[in-house]
Amino acid sequence: MSRAKKIRNIELRLELFLKENPQHRVRIATSLTSLIGPNIVVETPQYTGTVTVDFGESNIVRFDTYGYVHRFANPNDFHNFFVRTLNAPLHAVHKLCGEIGGNTMGNSIILTRNGASYYIVEVKGGFDVTVNNETTTMTYDDIVTYLGK
Repeated sequence: MSRAKKIRNIELRLELFLKENPQHRVRIATSLTSLIGPNIVVETPQYTGTVTVDFGESNIVRFDTYGYVHRFANPNDFHNFFVRTLNAPLHAVHKLCGEIGGNTMGNSIILTRNGASYYIVEVKGGFDVTVNNETTTMTYDDIVTYLGK
């Protein structure tokens, strides 16, 4: 299947979801001819991201949000992640985002500091912080100290 056809299939699924869930203020724009290849730009009130796919038989979907690239094994995994990002952030995530900046994506935060992109997710006992494909669990206070504005 061509990359353009893969992107078109993802686009149709997103459009159907958004039609069935009009409360979400999401805009999608698809480009089948661009320098990065076929892609979908997703704009929500909280974040903007770009969906791309691999060549050939691979089902890999990538979602680049502010320099942090999420990688999914298939379009279903991407779609499930996308739907979760539309949830309102938990109080701790919202409060942390206010302290350090960045953008919320459901119950996670995307943040760029000193040229590095951080992906922060609330977990039991703290937050998982991922940068450069390495994840560590940190406390709220440690994150504010390390990544504060």
